[in-house]
Amino acid sequence: MAEIVLRVRSDLVADFQTFWKELRVAEALEPEADLTAPTISDNFDGAAVGAWVLEIKPYLAPVLSAVFTYLVAKRGELEIQKGDTTIRMKNLKPSQLKEFLAALDEHL
Repeated sequence: MAEIVLRVRSDLVADFQTFWKELRVAEALEPEADLTAPTISDNFDGAAVGAWVLEIKPYLAPVLSAVFTYLVAKRGELEIQKGDTTIRMKNLKPSQLKEFLAALDEHL
């Protein structure tokens, strides 16, 4: 099972949850696919971030939409985890989307 960790600054948590809910509705996913309360933690630079850990396959469509639009625009972070392998991308930029897709292809 492959998982993805989505992270945004803590001041963007509510906005991201609303965005995710709109994606969930657009993809006709069940209400159970809404994001739960995030884990809030302090980053090394003193900024707090909210994080969600999701299984990739059931949420692939909203994850792709979230990464391509919201996380890149807001310079969020993501991790893809499968077994002992973790791929982490911070301060996402459009140029990293090819790397993200390659990681998905390799780990799904």
